Amino acid sequence: MRLLESGNLNRSHTIDVIVCVYNALEYVKLCLESLIAKKTIPFNLIIVDSGSEKETKDYLASFARKYDCKLKTNNSKTDYTIASNQGLKLSTSKYCVLLNSDTIVSIHWLEKLMDCMESESSTGIVGPLSNSASYQSVPKDVNGNGGTVNELDKLGGKELTIEQMAYFIEQQSKRIFPVVNQVNGFCYMINRSVIEKIGDQDEINFPCYGGEDDYCIRAVNAGFKLKVADDCYIYHYKSKSYNTEEKNEKRKNAGRLLREKHTPTIVKHHYTEIKNNIELARIREEIDLALINSSCMYDYNRAIMLICSDPEKNSNLETMIKETKRMYRDNILLKLAVPFLFKEYLTKIYPHQAVHFIFYENKSELIRISQHFDTVIAADLKANDTLRQIAANYDHIKDVYYTVEKH
Repeated sequence: MRLLESGNLNRSHTIDVIVCVYNALEYVKLCLESLIAKKTIPFNLIIVDSGSEKETKDYLASFARKYDCKLKTNNSKTDYTIASNQGLKLSTSKYCVLLNSDTIVSIHWLEKLMDCMESESSTGIVGPLSNSASYQSVPKDVNGNGGTVNELDKLGGKELTIEQMAYFIEQQSKRIFPVVNQVNGFCYMINRSVIEKIGDQDEINFPCYGGEDDYCIRAVNAGFKLKVADDCYIYHYKSKSYNTEEKNEKRKNAGRLLREKHTPTIVKHHYTEIKNNIELARIREEIDLALINSSCMYDYNRAIMLICSDPEKNSNLETMIKETKRMYRDNILLKLAVPFLFKEYLTKIYPHQAVHFIFYENKSELIRISQHFDTVIAADLKANDTLRQIAANYDHIKDVYYTVEKH
C-alpha cells in the first residue's frame, strides 16, 4: 500500500475544517490541539462557539489568535445544526469537514479523506473509521446497534495509543472505500458541489440531532455517493457537550421528524443499509482478527515534537525546518514547539512553513500538547524540568531527551 507523504502532496485546492464547540473544555483542548499537532497539509480552521461559558470562550479566543483561525461566537446556547450551518456559511473551500469537538485526529487524516472523496467524481460526503461512530466503529459493534465504544486499552489484549491504532488501520486497509447511505456526523467531509446542489442542513426541523442523517438522505437523492475512508481513523469520545437524558430526548424527537419528512419506509431503508453493509462488516471482522493475531503494534517513532525555547538564538533552526520536510518523506511527523512570543518572528522569516510550528504560551500548555506525540526532544537545556514532567505524565511517550546544539 502506498504511504502518504505530506512533503510530496500537491493539493491545489483548500480545505475548511469546522469545529462547533459547546463547553466540555477538556475535550475541546484535546481536539483543537490534535488538529495542530497532526497537521500535515494546510487547511483553514473555522471554530463556532455555540454559547460556551467564559473559560471556554477565553480559550477559543486565545487559540484562534495563536493559529489565525476564524472564530464565530454565539452569546447564547446555539443548537448544533444551527452552529454548523454558521460554519458552512463561513466556508468557501472545495472541501469542508464538520468535526465534533470531542475527537482526536491522526496523522494524514485529511489526505485520506480527500483520497476517498476523489476516488469517484460523484462522491459527495465521506467519513472515517472510529472507535465510536455507529457502524463506522472498529473493530466491534458487539451490540448490533452501532452503539459500541471500542476502548483502546481493550483491543486484542493490547493497550494502544490513538496513533498506533490509526497506523494499524492504515496498514490493514485495502482502501475499498465502501459506498454507504449514511455517514456518521461526528466527522464528515462535504464536497462543495453537494452544498451548491442541495443547500444547507435543515436547521428548522433538526436544530440539534438528525441534521446529518437528513443531509445524507438528501445527498443520495440528489445523485451523490457517500463513502467511508477505511484507511482513516479518528478517535471519538462521544457526546461530551450534552448529558445522556437530554441527548436521548433530542434524538427521539429527531427520529420522529425524520420519518415525517422522508416517510418511514425511506428512513428504515436508510438505516437498514448501513446496518447490513457487507463491506463494513468485513472490515470490522478483518481488523478484529488482525488485532488478535498481531504480535506488535508498529512500535516506532511516528510523531515527534522538538522543543525550541528560543528560536532567535538557535543557530540550527534552518536545519530543523529542513529535517521536518525530510522526515515527512519518510512518513514521520516532526513538529517544532516554540513559545508564542516568537510567532511574528518565525512567520516573517518562514512565511510558508506555518504547518511545521506549534506555539505554546506556558509550560503547562506545552506539557499538555506533548501527549499527541510519541517522542519529545529538547533543543536546549532550558526544557529540563518540562521533559521530566512530560515523561511522568504520559507513559506512551517512548523517548524524552536532549539534542545538543552544534556551533
